[in-house]
Amino acid sequence: MQYFSLDSCVELLCRLVSTPSVSGSEKGTADILFDALSKHGAKVNRLHNNIWVASEGYDSAKPTLLLNSHHDTVKPAGGYTFDPYLGKVVDGKVLGLGSNDAGGSVVSLVAAFSRFSDTTKLPFNLILAITAEEETMGPEGMRAMLAHFAEHHGIGEREGDKKAETILHSVGREHEIGFGKLAFIALLQTC
Repeated sequence: MQYFSLDSCVELLCRLVSTPSVSGSEKGTADILFDALSKHGAKVNRLHNNIWVASEGYDSAKPTLLLNSHHDTVKPAGGYTFDPYLGKVVDGKVLGLGSNDAGGSVVSLVAAFSRFSDTTKLPFNLILAITAEEETMGPEGMRAMLAHFAEHHGIGEREGDKKAETILHSVGREHEIGFGKLAFIALLQTC
């Protein structure tokens, strides 16, 4: 997979922000993410509006680190003093709805994954999952992905653990939002 440069990250974030992606209606941003990752050589998968990529050299005998953030947003608030779908760099910042929660995290995780996507020399696999419906905890977002990952990758369900959906409920929304940052820190410490 080709590395996402700073310029390509800024361009991706601007495209995501300028595309409405209110929770439950994320098709446009899912398409953008799918295309951007594909153009950089990733073998991209999609379930509903969730996008994920497994690292090159994925080995089911290794543990897997899941890099996750979401690409949906809330509805724009009435207090915007500019177009919430501006998606432009102004004074060194990308402005618009979703630029911080969670477009910046999405693009950071995409860049990190592209840098470390060949895990043949790492003691773990990586899966990048950019999920939908986080703002509403909808059934076609992380709930659907955890069920898929438990079935196909052993993530979220290990011997003696409860089902993936139970884990989602016990983790809670606040922890899910911060997970991408924690995973990225763990990745940097390992490398």
